[in-house]
Amino acid sequence: MKQRVLILLVFVVAAVALFFALRHPSTGIDVTVGNRGPSVITDVTIKVEGHVFPVGQIASAGSAKARLMTMAPGQSDISVEFRDADGMWHDLKAGVHLEQGYRGTVTIELERNAIARVEPHVGLK
Repeated sequence: MKQRVLILLVFVVAAVALFFALRHPSTGIDVTVGNRGPSVITDVTIKVEGHVFPVGQIASAGSAKARLMTMAPGQSDISVEFRDADGMWHDLKAGVHLEQGYRGTVTIELERNAIARVEPHVGLK
């Protein structure tokens, strides 16, 4: 019985430590996508080499955030894919150089189905 309690305690401590490690602000890259356009955009995803991070829909004058926790080895760029009010798909590259191990934030603002502004604050930290 004592052995089961000890195993359970070790598992709980490891799970809590993992949770806080993944939620720590310096882990990963926080990407915020803003919609300055006049219409809702839907099926929004943020993509980096080998990984897709779904965001959902963003209302006009709204924004959404995703944390990029995993990146493929090597270099990558962030792209945003979404469907506009007319149902047309757009896949836009942000022009932000990323490498595995980078940390920080990136803000991408969309307007009329194009990237209006990109503000990267990323690097090895």
